[in-house]
Amino acid sequence: MTALATFMLPFAVHAQTLPQAIAMIDGEDYKDAKIAITKLITADATNPELYYWNGVAKIGLEEWTSAKEDFKAGIKVKAKYPYNHIGLGRVLQHDGKKEDAQIEYEKAKEYNSKVYDVNVDIALGYAYLEAGRSKYSDAEVVFTRAQTKEPKNPKSYICLGDYYKSGGVKQLAITQYKQAIALNPTFVEGYYRLGQLEIAQAEQLQKKRDKEENEEKKTKLSEEMKESYKQGIEYYSQTIKLDPNFSPAYRDRAELYFRYDKWVDAANDYEKYVALQKKDYRAQVRYASFLYLTKEYTKAIDMLEATRKDTTTNVMLRLLGYCHQDIGKPAKGLEYMAEYFKSIKPEYVLMDDYMYMGKMHFALKDIPTAVSNFEKAMDKDSTQWRLMNMVVDSLAAQRTRDTSVVNKVKYATDEAKYRKLMIERKKKHIKIDNGRDYYMMGLAYYNANDYANAEATFKQMPEMNEGFYAVSAYYWLAKTLRDNKENKYGAPAKAYDKLLEALAKKEKLETYEKDYGARACLYMAYWKGNPEKQEGVFNCELAKPYITKGLVFAPTDKTLMDLGAACP
Repeated sequence: MTALATFMLPFAVHAQTLPQAIAMIDGEDYKDAKIAITKLITADATNPELYYWNGVAKIGLEEWTSAKEDFKAGIKVKAKYPYNHIGLGRVLQHDGKKEDAQIEYEKAKEYNSKVYDVNVDIALGYAYLEAGRSKYSDAEVVFTRAQTKEPKNPKSYICLGDYYKSGGVKQLAITQYKQAIALNPTFVEGYYRLGQLEIAQAEQLQKKRDKEENEEKKTKLSEEMKESYKQGIEYYSQTIKLDPNFSPAYRDRAELYFRYDKWVDAANDYEKYVALQKKDYRAQVRYASFLYLTKEYTKAIDMLEATRKDTTTNVMLRLLGYCHQDIGKPAKGLEYMAEYFKSIKPEYVLMDDYMYMGKMHFALKDIPTAVSNFEKAMDKDSTQWRLMNMVVDSLAAQRTRDTSVVNKVKYATDEAKYRKLMIERKKKHIKIDNGRDYYMMGLAYYNANDYANAEATFKQMPEMNEGFYAVSAYYWLAKTLRDNKENKYGAPAKAYDKLLEALAKKEKLETYEKDYGARACLYMAYWKGNPEKQEGVFNCELAKPYITKGLVFAPTDKTLMDLGAACP
């Protein structure tokens, strides 16, 4: 809004008061501007300019319907005053009535052609920019004409710079902004725009850095980002030096201080911004967002609750929900989020909204609802499969702690189900190559007495990895086959032999591997010695090689020692 407000300035009839109201709009103090202009309209209801600026202030407050009435009133007072047609066009454009908006813009151009006013072209150009890329070429035409008509007017360079900025052509935008400053070294908007460019540059660099895998390039991009932050801070500081009451500069400099890890400076600027905005609810919400990001959750809650006495927005409800979750009050957080979801359109729901809802339900031990929300978060951002770690790790811990056999099986069943879900989500994003996920899922199936799925899962392990998880998988596969009562005696033998083969390849064995080896040898010795489980029968010759191997793994194991004594 700042650009639209600053450069739509026609000649002010009420020189002592209207410029002050316009300055308020420049500083995004729309509420006070509206109050001031309404008083002026009461004193002079025949001035079309007043209706125009009242409409602009209301657009800043997102009071589009009321703004429309002001523009219409201004047209009724003076039909050929072009600004109100531009204002009405903006409202129609906002309402999706593009053809009707264009009719109003054509009227503004027609009336401006009679007695040319550069500010009409500037106002029209910004309306085109507001419409999006389909109207960028129209914006370029009117901005270029404005500069051609008034080559020494710094405003025309700023607006053409804004056109280049919108199109992502940073260098040309810089040239235009610096030309505006060259024409008028005290032109506040020139420095402010240069600061905005640095923010945009830093955001682009951050996106590149986040995608970059090379650490050296990542470091270089981080350094370039910091340089943009530093340069942006300098431009905003110059803006504030020229106009200490220009509130957007404090807000934007605070954002850069925050990114530059200068949190105290950022907080000071935000406090100044809020004070200049006379505690306007949007300024309060911006500051509360900053407090949330800096983990000042209680301060953010206090500010938002105070602001809610006059106004409630979806962003406020969302922040209140987040903050209460982060201070350990998930039930209260859910109350705010429930209110938020009632009013927000589905297409505007963020990934973080579902993530926080999931965390709240998880904290309240409502695992199914938590997972449902986590799935929605993963639908919006596939990298969020990590959220499922919280669920499966918790279920595994609960299974370990609980003494009830029935509960242990229930926890393991849920754990296996959610581990499978996590693997399905994870595979869409990265290649699973270390086997841990399958190994843990296999254990969950085993603990849930779901031997068929445990067997199928453990059988995948050696194909994925030859390390810890593969070796362990042989042991647990054998244990699964052994404990499954439907299997015949001897079913685990192949898995135990594979385990012993894998251990034989290792130069040094860990304690758990020696234990696995001893257990494998003990089973194999009994099976080889009596494969049919016949009473009074034991083939020492077939059993002895495994007894010998087993005693290497566990020299003091009593059962192996007794077998060795029985088969000298």
